[in-house]
Amino acid sequence: MRSYRPSDGKMALEKVEETSPDLILLDVIMPEINGFEVCKQLKSDETTMCIPVVMVTSLTEKEDRIMGIEAGADDFLNKPVDKYELNARVKSLLRVKKYHDELLEEQEKLRVLNEHLEDLVKKRTASLAEEVEIRKKAQNLLQITLKELAPLKG
Repeated sequence: MRSYRPSDGKMALEKVEETSPDLILLDVIMPEINGFEVCKQLKSDETTMCIPVVMVTSLTEKEDRIMGIEAGADDFLNKPVDKYELNARVKSLLRVKKYHDELLEEQEKLRVLNEHLEDLVKKRTASLAEEVEIRKKAQNLLQITLKELAPLKG
């Protein structure tokens, strides 16, 4: 697993764009753009919104946790971080991310299969419409032929 330590929020956003990480550990207190704003930007971008973000901070107030959650953080850890707790939370979030990614892959497969099925239905519908027209013409010809033959019968 690659690890990067950008020194400010702007650099963090650039690094995420360059590397597409599976998970982000994000400090709240950073120069230029703070962690809350970085998290908001990540969660509002379609390409990064599903990357789990763990806010890591020395801030301990309840309001700070609420701001982190409102910014879109998936988890919130206070410094000093217990390495066992961090490891357990990271594993859990990566497992959920893996399931999410697998679900997206399956969804894409279903979309492709659905498109194929719709094409088959369109072709079959067109084929049946042609067959109906052929049968109508044959029915009309049969009617005409029967009318022509009727005087001969009698």
